[in-house]
Amino acid sequence: MDEQSQNEWIVAGQPVENADWIAADGDPWKLTPARLMAWQKLKMEFGSDSKEDGGTVLVFDFGREVLGHVELEVDAEPGQIIDVGYDEWQQPNGMIDLYRTNPFVHTVDRYVLRGGLQKITGLNPRGGHVVQVVMYPAAGAEKKPTLNSLNVIETRTLKAAKGMFADGNPTDEAIWRAALATVIGSAEDVYSDSPWRERGAYIGDFTVNQLLQGLIDADLRIARRCLQLFAQSQLENGQFACVAPAHHRTPHEDFSLIWVLGLWEHWAMSGDKSIVEELWPHLLRLWESSVWQAGPTGLWGSEGMKLFIDWGVRLEDRQGVANAVLNALRILALEKSAALALELGHTDEAEAFQGEALKVREAFASALWIAAEGRYAACIESKGTMSTSPAAHSNLLAWSLKIGSASQLESVQSYLFDLLEGNLELGLKEGRFAGHIELYFFRYLLSEMAERGFGERALSLIRTHWGPLVEDGFGTLPECFYRFKDGMGSRCHGWSGYPAVWYTKWVLGLRQEFAGDPDHWILDPLRIEGIDQAEGSLPHRLGLIRVAWTREPDCSLKVEIEAPDGVRVRRTFP
Repeated sequence: MDEQSQNEWIVAGQPVENADWIAADGDPWKLTPARLMAWQKLKMEFGSDSKEDGGTVLVFDFGREVLGHVELEVDAEPGQIIDVGYDEWQQPNGMIDLYRTNPFVHTVDRYVLRGGLQKITGLNPRGGHVVQVVMYPAAGAEKKPTLNSLNVIETRTLKAAKGMFADGNPTDEAIWRAALATVIGSAEDVYSDSPWRERGAYIGDFTVNQLLQGLIDADLRIARRCLQLFAQSQLENGQFACVAPAHHRTPHEDFSLIWVLGLWEHWAMSGDKSIVEELWPHLLRLWESSVWQAGPTGLWGSEGMKLFIDWGVRLEDRQGVANAVLNALRILALEKSAALALELGHTDEAEAFQGEALKVREAFASALWIAAEGRYAACIESKGTMSTSPAAHSNLLAWSLKIGSASQLESVQSYLFDLLEGNLELGLKEGRFAGHIELYFFRYLLSEMAERGFGERALSLIRTHWGPLVEDGFGTLPECFYRFKDGMGSRCHGWSGYPAVWYTKWVLGLRQEFAGDPDHWILDPLRIEGIDQAEGSLPHRLGLIRVAWTREPDCSLKVEIEAPDGVRVRRTFP
C-alpha cells in the first residue's frame, strides 16, 4: 500500500476503501509494513512529559555500538505500553529512522506494563548505537509511564583491543580503530554480521572478522567455534549454509569455497592442526558436492546457484556456464586445500588438489580470455558467448591469484587499475550491483598490491574509500560505502575492516614469517611517501609483541622491538 495516499487511520479488521493498493511484483521494497505506517503517524512529543494525548519519546545515544539485553526501571499504570527501539540511524528530529536498512528486520520490542514500579529486561539481545524509548498513556490513565533508569547488559564477548597502531596520519589511525571497534561491537559467541540487523554469522564476513580478531586478542576460540558451526551446517549436497546457525538453509556456493580459505587462515594464524583434522571430512565432502558441474572447458558453471560475490557486482556476473569468480575461488580453495593436506601428511590428496588447481588455471586463462580487450570475461553465457560486462571482480581475482601468463597479467593489471580509478565514483553514483568493488571485496586485493610493489596505490584506495566513512566519528564501519552515502544499511559491519589488517602488515610491517607458525615474525614496513614512523602492538598467546620504527634522513630505519620469550621478530633490512 502506498502510505503517502493514506491520510486516515487504518482500523484492524475493517476494509480500507481509500487506499491505493499496489500489486506485489516480488520487490519487497515497494511493500510498506503496516507497523511502519502506524509508527510514522503516531502523535509523538519528543522528550516531553506533557499530559496531552500522544506518546513521549526518549532517545539515548551510547556513543558506540552496544549489544545486549536492555534493562528498564519504569513506574506505570496497568496496561500502559512502552516500545523500545534500537538503531544506528536517526531522523533529523533525533528519533530513530526505522526500516532504513530492511523493512523485515525487527528492531522494536513492545512491553505491556503490569502497573506500579517494575523492572523490564529484554528477552533477546539487541544491538545499535542509539536506544529509543516510546511511552504511551493508557485510556483513562492519570499519568504517563515514568522511566527511572535504562541500562544495557552487554552480551558481547570482546571488550577492548590489546593491539595498537599509529603512523601519525589521523585518517589511517581512525580507520584502524573503527575496524577493531566494529568487530568488538559485533562479537558474541560468534562474529555477527551486524549487531543491529540479522545478528548472523556469515561465512564471508567471518573470514575478515577472524583476521581482525588477531589484532584484538590472541584468543581465537570465537573463530574456531564459527568454523565448527559452519561445518555442522553442511547440507546433504556438501554445501555449507551461508549463515549458521539459522533457519536460512540456502548456501552461497562462493561462500562454501571461502570456508576453505577461512580454515586455512585459521591454521596459518594459530598453527592449530587439531581444527584442520577435525574439519577435514567436511572439506572433502565439499569437494564431492553434486552442485559442482564442469562444462566442456573444465570450468564450473553457476546456473541455478545463488552466488553472492559482493554487493557491487553486476547481477549478470553471477551467472554463466563458466563463471570467472566461482572458478577463481575454486582455484584459491584448491590450493589452500593442498596446503592443509600437506600439514596433515596427506601427500596424495595434496598432489591431487594442486593438480586440479593447475588444470583450472589453464582452463580459466584460455576459455575466459578476451584477447581484443586484454582482460577476462565475467562468464561464458548459456548461449556460448562471452559476457560483455566489465567484470571488475573477475579481473581483480585473476590478478590477485596470478591466473594466466605474464603478458595476460600485465594486461589485466592495466585494465584493473584503470577501473579502480573510477570505482568510488561508480559505486556512489550507481549504487548496488553497479559493477564496482565494495568494501568487503577489497580483502582479496590490498595485500597483493603491497606484495607486488603497489603499496602506495593500495593506501590511496584505502584512504579514498574508507576515509569519508570515519569522518563523522561514529566509531564503526558500514557494510557498503554506497549505502552509507544514502544514510542506509548497517553501520557496524566487520567485513569492511580489512584495512586494519593491511596497516599492521604493511605500514607497521609486522607479519608472520611462516604460515602455521605464530612464533616467528618479520618486521618489514613498506616505504610509503609521507609515512616516516609507525608504532604498534600485536597480541600473542605469550604476551604482546611491540614494535616501533622511525625513518632517518638517510632512509635507514631506527627500530625498537619487544617480544615475549619464545617469540622471534626478525628485521629484514640493515
